[in-house]
Amino acid sequence: MEMRERMLAKKLSKTFGSSFENMTSKTILSGTETLTLSAETDRLREQVLNNVTEIMISTKNNPQKMLDYVKSTGTKVYVIKNNSKLLKKLGEEDGFVLPAEGLKAAALSWTLEHKVTLKTPAMFVFREEMLDEYYVLQQFYKWFSYKTGLPGFDTKTQNIFKKYMTKGYDVTKLTLEETLKLQEAVARDTEATNFAIEFAKLRDGGRKVLNKIQKDGGANI
Repeated sequence: MEMRERMLAKKLSKTFGSSFENMTSKTILSGTETLTLSAETDRLREQVLNNVTEIMISTKNNPQKMLDYVKSTGTKVYVIKNNSKLLKKLGEEDGFVLPAEGLKAAALSWTLEHKVTLKTPAMFVFREEMLDEYYVLQQFYKWFSYKTGLPGFDTKTQNIFKKYMTKGYDVTKLTLEETLKLQEAVARDTEATNFAIEFAKLRDGGRKVLNKIQKDGGANI
C-alpha cells in the first residue's frame, strides 16, 4: 500500500493548481502541496465498518446467512457449479460483480439465467469452492461499501484498477482525475481485505484462509 501511495503521489506532484471532487470528497493541488477534504468519505467509511461489524456478529459470519442478507436487499446471488472459468474470462473475481453492459452483461445473463440482456445489475457470483467465511466477508464488505455510496466503484475506475493490478501497468499515463479515482478504488479494496484479515486473525484456523485472501483476493497488501 505504501508503494502504491508513493506512485500515486509522484503522479499528483506533476500537476499544479488543479482540483478534483467526487460525491464525498475534494482534492486541491497547488504547487507540491495537496489538500484533501474527505469528511463525508470518512463518515461513510466509519458507517460501513460499524454496520458490517454488526451484521457479521448477528450472523456469526455464517456465509449463507451473510448472502441471505444480500438477497434480502434485492441483490441477486449466484453459485456456479460449472463454467468455473467464466469470471476469469470476463476479468472478474469470485464474489461481488459490479453492474455490467454490452458483451459482459450478455455473457453473465446467459450463463446465470439462460437469457440475454445487455445490462446487468450488481450481483454476487461465486464458485462453490469459494464460499469460505473469510472470503465471503471480504466480498460482502466491498458490496456494502458500494451500496453505501463510497467512491471507487464506477465502471471506468474499476477497469483502471484491474489494469493497475496487472504487472507493469504505467500509472503515469493516467490523468489527475483517473489517478485520484484509482486511489479510491485501491482504498476500497484494501479496506475490505484488511477487515477480513483482522477477523481471521481472531479465529483459530484462519491462517490458511488469510494466506488465500492475501494471495488471490483482489489487491494484495
